[in-house]
Amino acid sequence: MKRKILDFIEKIARLTIRSVHRLTCILPLQNKIIFNSIPDFGDSTVEVFNYIIEMEEFKECKIIWYCENSEKYKNRQRPNVRIRKRIPNPFLRLKNIFTESTAKACVYSHNIYGNIYNGKQMRLVIDHGSYGIKKGLGMKKSIDYSTHRVKTRGKETEKVRVLGLPRNDRLFDNPAETRAKLKLEHDGKIIIWMPTFKRYKSRSIFQQERNDYATEKNADISLQHDGDFYNKLHDTLHETNTLLIIKYHPSQNMRYVINKETPNIKILTDAQIIDEGVALYSLIGATDAIISDFSSVVYDYLLIDRPIGFDITDLDDYISGGTVAVEDPLAHMPGYKISNVDSFCGFIKNVAAGEDGFESERKAMLKKVHVNKDNQSAKRVAGLILNHMGGSNG
Repeated sequence: MKRKILDFIEKIARLTIRSVHRLTCILPLQNKIIFNSIPDFGDSTVEVFNYIIEMEEFKECKIIWYCENSEKYKNRQRPNVRIRKRIPNPFLRLKNIFTESTAKACVYSHNIYGNIYNGKQMRLVIDHGSYGIKKGLGMKKSIDYSTHRVKTRGKETEKVRVLGLPRNDRLFDNPAETRAKLKLEHDGKIIIWMPTFKRYKSRSIFQQERNDYATEKNADISLQHDGDFYNKLHDTLHETNTLLIIKYHPSQNMRYVINKETPNIKILTDAQIIDEGVALYSLIGATDAIISDFSSVVYDYLLIDRPIGFDITDLDDYISGGTVAVEDPLAHMPGYKISNVDSFCGFIKNVAAGEDGFESERKAMLKKVHVNKDNQSAKRVAGLILNHMGGSNG
């Protein structure tokens, strides 16, 4: 009953916002850009922001960044940059309707921003993944005629621009500098483990918990609950002098995963990484190999051509959950397949020994996924926005 009431309230709120948006279409556009990302100051959005604020062409432009934790990022304000509180509740968000309706451009990675009925305004969604076996849930429904989309592959049109993902630029940053900032000056191999989320943590009263498995499970990563996993993992990491970094997805419901650190296992959060002045993809680019399951991050990782391990222990449950977009997921995994604790440790041993038998598969997938293979995506996206801003007179 409570869910039905909330759904009804949400429907009324969205209808109200749509009506107001239609009315505000007549307002003249102003020299403003809105930015938003999940997490705050993350993903590709922050890379475009960082590039734009250094450009002379945007010095007179007012820039507004909507954050979940606006107070934390007040230090990022400049004379032309303002940090404001992101309001997830669709009805209360009417407070920002004037700004959202009069900005010439709105740049975001997840949440839709801008006036969805104003064709003069550029709404620019930057995909938060190069490629993947997961179905895109939610975002496609929100893409309409006025939204431009930045991707890494596909057919380029007026509204779809194949410019590359700006966050991928950071994969090419100096590894030694990144490791020093994060105090990861380890003399052996460093592997990052980045499982995608299976249980989504709700961010507002209008969102339900999402479960990507077909059945209810007590754990989102089965390997972690194998009785020998941490003992064997500890021994393998110690013997090979390998550091394993675990980076959970920011949307992961943490009740269903295990937070356990050892001298050779370090867990990092988005907040910890950002607080050290490091971009997530700088960290990823500073590693020697990656382990994931169904996350699109591995297809970004192809750009730096290093070993990839695919955890397939939960693949059957994931497929039966209906969130897989391809018929044969294994054919889309150009790397070592991890099916149990021993093969997880086997991948670590291979990386430590410099053994890698999947170079050709990675190169073949790279050609399918990435048109641009450099670190200039932020520059290309900034140029797209500049062209729009210069050509829109409101």
